[in-house]
Formats: sequence, C-alpha cells, structure tokens
Amino acid sequence: FISQHARSEEFNFQVRDLVGGEASATLRRVRSTSPVDLSSMEETMKLAYDSAFKAVGGQVVAEARFPTANKLMRELMRARGHCRARQDVGFEIMGLDMLYTTVREHNLKLVREVKRIAERTHGTAKCPSLKGRPRARAKVLTKYGNDVACLTDVMRASIVYEGIDELYDALLWICEEDLKSCRRDFFVLEVNDRFQKCKDGYRDIAMLVDVDGVIGEVQLHVKAILSAKSTEGHDVYKQQRLINESLFEACVRNAEADVASLAREYQVCARGVRDKNGRNALHYSCQTGSLQTTRLLLRYSADPWVVDDLGVLACELALKHGHFDVTELMLAKMRLQAPTTAAAPRRLVGHVTRWWCDHVAHEPEDALNDRWFDIGRSLIQVAEDCGAMRPLNEWFLEAASKGRLWRVRTMLKAGFDVTPTADQPSALDLAIENGQEEMAMLLSSYQDPEHHEHGLQCARCRSATVHAHLRKAAEQEDVLRAASALTAKADPDHITAKAHGNRTALMAFSAAGNLELVQRLVRCRAQVGWYDKFGCSAVHYARMFGNSKVEAFLESEKSMPYLGSIPEGKLPTTYLPDAVREGCCAPVWRYVTAMGGHGETGREEALAEIAAQLSQPLEPYNETLLHLAVQAAVDNRDPSGQVCRALLLYRADAMAQTSKRDLPLHYAAGAGLNDLYSLLLQAMAQAAGGDARAYERSLSNDWGQTPKEMLENSLICQGLRRDQAAAQEADVLLRVGFFAFQQQGMLSRLRLWRDDQAVHLFEVLHNRWSFFAGSRSLDKFESESSCEESMGQSGAESGPDDSMSPCRSTARSRIRKRASAKSSPVKQDPSRSSWQNPSLKQVHFAVKMKRLRQQASLGETSGKGDDAGGAS
Repeated sequence: FISQHARSEEFNFQVRDLVGGEASATLRRVRSTSPVDLSSMEETMKLAYDSAFKAVGGQVVAEARFPTANKLMRELMRARGHCRARQDVGFEIMGLDMLYTTVREHNLKLVREVKRIAERTHGTAKCPSLKGRPRARAKVLTKYGNDVACLTDVMRASIVYEGIDELYDALLWICEEDLKSCRRDFFVLEVNDRFQKCKDGYRDIAMLVDVDGVIGEVQLHVKAILSAKSTEGHDVYKQQRLINESLFEACVRNAEADVASLAREYQVCARGVRDKNGRNALHYSCQTGSLQTTRLLLRYSADPWVVDDLGVLACELALKHGHFDVTELMLAKMRLQAPTTAAAPRRLVGHVTRWWCDHVAHEPEDALNDRWFDIGRSLIQVAEDCGAMRPLNEWFLEAASKGRLWRVRTMLKAGFDVTPTADQPSALDLAIENGQEEMAMLLSSYQDPEHHEHGLQCARCRSATVHAHLRKAAEQEDVLRAASALTAKADPDHITAKAHGNRTALMAFSAAGNLELVQRLVRCRAQVGWYDKFGCSAVHYARMFGNSKVEAFLESEKSMPYLGSIPEGKLPTTYLPDAVREGCCAPVWRYVTAMGGHGETGREEALAEIAAQLSQPLEPYNETLLHLAVQAAVDNRDPSGQVCRALLLYRADAMAQTSKRDLPLHYAAGAGLNDLYSLLLQAMAQAAGGDARAYERSLSNDWGQTPKEMLENSLICQGLRRDQAAAQEADVLLRVGFFAFQQQGMLSRLRLWRDDQAVHLFEVLHNRWSFFAGSRSLDKFESESSCEESMGQSGAESGPDDSMSPCRSTARSRIRKRASAKSSPVKQDPSRSSWQNPSLKQVHFAVKMKRLRQQASLGETSGKGDDAGGAS
C-alpha cells in the first residue's frame, strides 16, 4: 500500500511537471502556439541511428555475421530451456524493496564479471548504478502489471565495441565460453539481437544473465550508435517516452483530468506504450469505461482495431463490462477506419460477436434492454464493412444445423441474415436435413418487418424445395427430416414430393410402419386414396410388411380394395421388374397375392413357387429381381432398400449369380451400402444354413473380386473422398498463403532495388545544370572535361595514388558545371541562385592546385599540367 501511494504521488508530480512546465516549453519551442510533434522527433532519432549504423558498415557487415551468431544462440537457448528469464517467484510477494536489497548485494559480482568479459573481448565496460526507483515503479505498473518478478534490469551493465565485427566476435566468445564452462553462479539466460530485429532504429545486443539467482541485463553496444544515443535529440526522445508512459499510466489509473491535460498538451495517444500483455492506453480506457478518455485517444489517432498479445480488442473489454457508450463509440470509429491487421476482424467475428450472442441469449428478459441489440446490429455492420462475414455466416449455419435455437433467435432479432450462394444450402435447408424441427419452425414462421422487409433469405430453401425435402426423407425413411419438412409447410401431395413410380411420402412411411408420422401426414392432408404407377395405394404398402396398425388407421380414413387374384393376362410380364427398378415394394405384395401366396390352402407350395419365380434370371445379364432391387438402392430410387426387404421376405434367392458371377452382395459391396450388405449376408446365412462369412470371402466374380474386398475398398474410397473434400478448402488457403508469401518477397526485393537505384532530385538538377546555362557554357564544360581527361591520364602514369576514381571525376565535373554556369553571361533565374555557391571558383582552383602539388612532388609534372596550373 505504501509503495502504491508513493508511486501515486510521484505520478502526480510528474504530470504537473509535464503539463505547462519547462519540459513542455522546451519541447514546443514556442510555448503556447505550436503543439509538440513527437512523431517527427522519433523519426529524426531513427534517421540518426540508421546513419550511425551505416557508418560502421551497415546491413552488409551485420548480415554476414548473423548465421554463425544465430547457430550459437540457438544452442545456448536449448541449453537454457529449463530456466525462466524472470526473477525468483518470491519477489512477486516480497515486492520492490526486497528486490532492490537483494540486487544491491549481487551487483558487485555483475560488475566484476562484465569487466572480465570486456577485457577478454577488447571492449570498454560501463557499469552504471542501479535503476532509479521511480522509473522502476512506473515500469512495474505500466509494463508488467505490478509483477515485480518481471523487472530484470534493475542491475545492468554495458560493453562498448568499435565496430560490428568486434561486437559479434565478443558475442560468439561469450556464448562459447558460457557453454563450455557450465557455470551455475553466472550464466547467460537469454540473448536478444536487435541488429536483426530493430524497431525504433537503435541496434544493440541485450543479454539477460543469472548472477547467483538474481537476473541482470548486459548490453553490447557499437560506439558510433551509442554516441548517436547521447545527442540532444535523444534527450527529447526520452522526454517523449516519458510523456507517452505518463499518459498510459493515467489511463490505467482512470485519471481523466490528467489524460485530458497530457493529450491536449502534446496531442498524443501513447500509441507505442504497452504492458506485458500487449495492452495499450485504449484497452484500459475501454475497460474502465471512461468515455472522455476514449474519445480523446481516438481523436489523437489511436487505433480502434488495436489488439493485445492474446488478440483481445479494446471494444471487447468495454462490451463485456457493460460500458455501452464506450462500446458504441468504438464501433462507430471501427466502421470509419479499416482494420490494421487481419487478426482484428477475425477476433471481432470469431469471439466478440459470438460472446455477445450467447450472453444476450442467456440473460433474463427483464435484464435486457434495446441497447444490447443495438450493439449487436453495430457488430454485424462492422463485420460486414470489413468483409469478415464469412466466418459469421458459417457459424450461424452451423447453429441452425445443430438446433441451437438461442443463437439463431438472438442473431435474427439483431437483424442478421445469410444470403446463400447458388450452390450453398440455406439455414432452413440445413435445419430440415438434420431433422431440427424446432429450428425449422422458427425459421419458417419468423417475422421481423423492421429489419427484414422482404423476408429472411436464410429461411428460404435453396438446395431443394421444402416438398423435395419431404420426398428425400420418405425415400430414406428419415422420420426427423420428414417431420421438419412438414413443420416448414411441405405439401405431401405436391408433384415434387413424389418419388419414383409416383410414390408419395404416405406410401413410404406406411411401408416403414411409422404410425405416428402416417397420422401426421394425413393431418397435413395427404391423400390416402392415391395410387402409384403400379396401381397400389398406401394401404397396400402397409400390407406388404404386415403393418396392421397402420393398415387399420388408413382403412378407417378410407377403405381400399384388397386387390385379390388378378385374371390371366391382366398382369404384364414386365410389371414386377419395372416396379422393382422404380423402387416400389407394394407391387411385390400385389404380385404375390395374384400368384395365390396369401391363400388359406397350399400356402407353402405357393410360396415356394413364388420364390422360384422371384429368382428367375432376366435378360440380358441373367440378373434376378434381387439384383435389380439392390441396383435401385444404388441409384437412389429406393435408398432405404424397401424392395430388397420385400423380395427377401418372400424368399428370393440371395445366392443367385449373374452371367459375370456377381451376387447381389457384390452390388451392395461395390456401392458401399453397409446396411443392405448386412441384410443380404444374413439372408445368405439363412439360405445356406450356416455361417455366410465364408461366402463373402470365397465367392468371387469373373474379375476375382470377393464381396468383402469390394466393401472394404468402397468404404475406404468413401472415407478418402470425405477427407479430400474437407481438406480441399484448407489446401486452397495454404496455396493462397504461399503465393502471398512469394509475392511479399518479390515486392520486398523490388523495393530494395528501387531504393538502390533511386536518385535524389537535387542530384538530377545538379547534373543537368550546365545544359540550362546555354550552349556557351556547354562548350566551356566540354573543353574543361577534355583537359581533365588528359591530366587524369598523366596522373595515372605517375602512380596509383594519383588516379582519380569515377566518383571523384564526377564530383569535379559537377563543380566545373556549376562554375561555368556562374560565369556564363546568360541571365540566371533568381529562384535558382540559392544553390549556386559563390565560392565555387575557389573550390575549383583548390582542387587543381592540390593535384599539381601531388604531381610536382613526384617530379613527373607534364607540360599540359603546367599549362593548366598557370592558366588557373
């Protein structure tokens, strides 16, 4: 408590010094008129650091040392993988005072070790005193979230080297010596090479070292870069950092008056200051719900899309803490400004919007108000503006398919809708296909004219009509899907609700024996007296499988004829094969009835004769009716296998083979119909009077394929197709990402080439100035250039030191151009006189005299050179 109070008082004094004090006046130069341009100061210091870096060799020298250094650093990090780069956990409880007491005892050893390293690596050791307590308290609060154990630079030291090569030689020696010695009392924990990862232009190598269990920091500097850090501009830069950190701390403390004073005085938003979790000032202003602070930060260019290290958005904190005004302000700004990273829209759609939906859906009605739904509409609008609706659409469709009513209802109330593409199912399609009856009821009956004037697009069937959904449910005997389709107002007698052979849903579910659904279909005005293509009604489908309850119910609705014996010639020979191909099972019952299979006397003999008739081979491939029934299931004319079950019920031969020795079992195995395969296998076992497992592995067709092998291969292929479809989208995304990576590399190389080839406008004008001065100046320039070439040749003969490089020759040519332009009688533009130096003649004379002295010293002065010197 005392430490926190002390830091609070220090902060108050710090703000008073910054606002309206000498610091502000010094930074602004003109006290009350012009604001401080801190961004330009940062850019100035970055340029100074870059200039110092280039002076000692620059990136070319540094990159040559990276591979070796990285190899050793990786080896060192692997050796230190079990260590944590923080102070002992006890300091989290004992606090800052105990940390300073402990560090003070170990600092002498750090100084001793650093001096030893500096002596061995030919560097200069610099060992300052401990970090100041006010700065340490501020850093612990703003950067480490009051976790004292994260403060690792209380004791620190530096080693300065002349150049980049010397610095990396020292780094390699330190790493090698550390790995070889295996010391436990002093060793390197972590290495951060800021020559490879430079943020603000300053480059050094920072190492965390363990000194008897206490962590300290050792930095390796290059002298020229360190000297740039000691300029007046760096003092201004430190002042800028203090301002931004003070503003950040004011946001953490929710001190609105201090925030207003600092932000208006310096027009900053503490953009570059973050805590250990990556949160900045805007995160804390949103979390505390300060509307004034948030508005000020946004006014001075704070990024509304900012995220922390865990991807948390600033507006997310305001929303979860119920700060509606701040949330609405943030969302309004997010609509006006494009996101700076791809992670921010993903977070908005993937977490914030979904959290809002679940929170609102599970809140009591009396605890909700309209502002919650206003914010939801704003979230949806922001996601739409930044083009991030696809994940939200997929999440909504998933909720519809899995029956999560609370989510769909909440999103619809907030004005959300999904317009599916041509090949994409709608939410209603998915609800019906997955048998979500309550979801289908919600979507089909939802009305909200305020936000959906033309109705819900997601509540319109796209992949199939609602009547077609009922037909597919009937073909597959899918009770839940059929109930959902009926809830969505499907018509059982619609033309698109009829399956092959004019079968209605009532006929299919009568054969399935589902009395409850049959009753519901009748309540939905399904016609009991309708016949299929082969003269059978729903009652006859119920009689096929002996569903007496369904038959009694349908008879009570409307009595149908029994369809007894059919006179000779009235039943065509193709009647039953055609019915089997269409997937209609009631004609099998009608055929058996016509053959006397349901008579009172001689029933067994009749059934045996009927079984023989049902097993007769048909042209041209000697297929039986059972083969045709399995093929109808393969062709999705009878996916539930009703005809196959009907034929097996009347003892059709499951062991019959085609001309290619294919069993019905081969047909089912080739299509991967596992249920039908098991049904046929069971029938074969009954017919053979034993275990049919031997048959499925021994009976092969003309191609040597057994049913078991075909089934296994079919199931594997189906699984591979599913996996391939699931991985196809990921593969496309991977290819796009790799293409983007290559494109970025090409653009980076293009930018580097462009920078290398760039010429300053001043240089362009400098080279062409003589042409502006007229033909007379050009003639003079050509004569002087020829004289320069002859003198250059004579100088080359005298020795290698006197030869002029192309750069020196070009520079002297520029001087002559400007001198000739100055002496030309052509009238010059007064606007150009600012970069015509009147001392150019003196420079020209001095250059030639220097060259003559060099030639005279060697005793090889040519006649042309003497003439040129005399003329000068």
